[in-house]
Amino acid sequence: MQLVIGFGTGRCGTGSFAALLGGHPGAVGYHEYDVLPWEFDLLKYYSITQRLTKMGFDMVVDAGFYWLNYLERLIEDYPDVKAVCLQKDAGTIVDSYMDRSLGDKGYNFWTKKDSSHWNSNKCFVGSWPQYDLPKREALGQYWKEYTDKAWTLEKTYPDNVLICSTGYVLNMERFQVKMLDFIGIPREEQRLNVGIRSDNKVTKGESHGLEYRGRTGG
Repeated sequence: MQLVIGFGTGRCGTGSFAALLGGHPGAVGYHEYDVLPWEFDLLKYYSITQRLTKMGFDMVVDAGFYWLNYLERLIEDYPDVKAVCLQKDAGTIVDSYMDRSLGDKGYNFWTKKDSSHWNSNKCFVGSWPQYDLPKREALGQYWKEYTDKAWTLEKTYPDNVLICSTGYVLNMERFQVKMLDFIGIPREEQRLNVGIRSDNKVTKGESHGLEYRGRTGG
């Protein structure tokens, strides 16, 4: 069984990544199978990894922003795991999150509730870091810290972690092939899907049918 992780800040193409990989025969692709806390939670980590690795598929994929702080432990426990980081520029990510969370006074997952910058009546604590900053600036800081750590992980674990530009890997064949090569899918078995767009939650390879319903998009 090949375990594949997709990760990124969110709003970066992880849903499409899960659909692309899950479309391979013998594979199942999840987008945000079960969200992990931002602060490392060993029991939750074990619960999710045990479920993912005992599904009976040839390849199991989970794509979600929350994997960043769990990858080092995941690589230690599963040395053959492949993790692909989808990246977009800061402005695109921040604007997308702002739109998705209804602007400055909508949902705010990134500003500390006790901050002088807090101006929302909706807060979700746990799955994102939080800052003493206004929402847009907090999102920018989140993007920077996330991206910096992703580059460090790729440098430290080059056999396990690959960073890809979302625009290239989802829209250009040669970059999609390179990513699938990294994951270990033989060329003759690769199912390219250039231009794929998906907000789905679960995708299964054609030999298993297809079932999917979106949650947060990617």
